[in-house]
Amino acid sequence: MIFIAGVFVPIEALPLQVRVISYLTPLTYMIDALRDAMIAPSPMYAVDPAALLTWFVVLQALAIIVLNRKTQF
Repeated sequence: MIFIAGVFVPIEALPLQVRVISYLTPLTYMIDALRDAMIAPSPMYAVDPAALLTWFVVLQALAIIVLNRKTQF
């Protein structure tokens, strides 16, 4: 995930298929939010925290569902 998230190579330089996959990973939004906080804020600064919050809610719900199924006898 680190190689397609824009850490080493800018996302704009990736092929289209890899770029689509990159936007489906939460690390991409974290890197973009950190870059906006340290270098220069972009006009779409609210997209990254919203995407990270969405990822958190979805993964937290999946974890609760899986743990409930595992703990029931």
